[in-house]
Amino acid sequence: MAESNVICKRNKSSNASDEENPLIELLRRISLKLDEENLESLCKNYLLEKKHYPTAFHVFQYLEEQNLWFCATVQEKIEVLIKQMKMLGRMDIVKIIKTFKEKEFPKLSGPVQIVNIQNSVISNSLIFSKQATDFKDVCTYTEETVHVLECDEKFYTDHSVSLWDEVYPIQHRLPKAHVLILNNYEGFKGGPQKDRHGSKRDGELMKQLWEGFQCKVIVKENQTAKKMKTSLTKFLKEDFHKSCDFCVVIIMSHGKLKNGHSKVGGTDGKSIKIIEVVKLFRDCPHLNGKPKLIFCQSCRGDEVSAAVPISCSGTAGTSELRTDKSSSNEAITVPKGSDILVAYSTTEGNVAFRHPATGSWFINAIAKVFSKKAKTEHVVDMLTEVGNKVSQMEDDGDRQMSEFVSSLRKKLYLFPGFPKQ
Repeated sequence: MAESNVICKRNKSSNASDEENPLIELLRRISLKLDEENLESLCKNYLLEKKHYPTAFHVFQYLEEQNLWFCATVQEKIEVLIKQMKMLGRMDIVKIIKTFKEKEFPKLSGPVQIVNIQNSVISNSLIFSKQATDFKDVCTYTEETVHVLECDEKFYTDHSVSLWDEVYPIQHRLPKAHVLILNNYEGFKGGPQKDRHGSKRDGELMKQLWEGFQCKVIVKENQTAKKMKTSLTKFLKEDFHKSCDFCVVIIMSHGKLKNGHSKVGGTDGKSIKIIEVVKLFRDCPHLNGKPKLIFCQSCRGDEVSAAVPISCSGTAGTSELRTDKSSSNEAITVPKGSDILVAYSTTEGNVAFRHPATGSWFINAIAKVFSKKAKTEHVVDMLTEVGNKVSQMEDDGDRQMSEFVSSLRKKLYLFPGFPKQ
């Protein structure tokens, strides 16, 4: 249901008009004090054209109509206003807001209607607004917690013993692997408008998911590019990788494509190349011969994928592929750079969509597919299904397609629940 354009509404028993609403009066007062330069900066913060918004109050009305406050209560909206005014350098207005906060909060302490933010889908550089009824909720993982389904003993035995030359060995239960999550969602250079609303939930989903696979999860949040690289380097040098079966790194932040390289950003506005992350993996002797997974949730450019028609007629051609059976003895060396898989939320040059309430399309799809299918499917097949789910998401005709690059030599089954101690 579409939200009203009233900034704040009491419970249904209240008949207060706009004029009686103290927050409305505060916004009008702020609007009168902001000059043209302030208004232009405010519009830029929300990617709006100033010519369509003659006053700051019109901007505030737009934020309410489109549910772009990204907070639930009047108190939280006040904090957003304080941050915005600080960014504009208007400490005089900050003082006015704080005085209002001390004086009027008792009047606003009753039940407050929660702002519905389910109608907006955001990317690094774009904001798309839709009615909730039009939004294709294909892969939003709505459960409060991630429940990983366990495989059975026969499946584990059949695939870990009989197919030992085709499947990576999973022998350790506690933990099977160590997982590093780098999640940047607030505190970016540029202020609150750069916050990645919904990404905090992404981090929670990934922590629950990999803990469900009996992994030890380490979380680092809101780091500069330098600290991100330090965290990665330290993580990959740890001795605990010696006794684990695989390794996972998940990076979630703003991203871009520059000079042909996908980059993810730190909170300081600087960035690191994904290829640098891959190189760190290659130089980790404890992980030689073991699967190394990198998941990257970020934009890789400013383009937006559009839907294209496909033909359903005809049949795919078939071909026989010659396969050589491995020798009975496991190879004692592997090529440097093997056993690495990098999964991207979007294709090169394109944006990645993120829902401000439920998180990104890509991370939600991973949580849904992996938690349900890992009991019988290996990672590459699951990522193919993730791509299919992401491709079905749509926002006003705009689409997204995830992809992955793999040098895995074998199938990687996560065997949730196995081996038993």
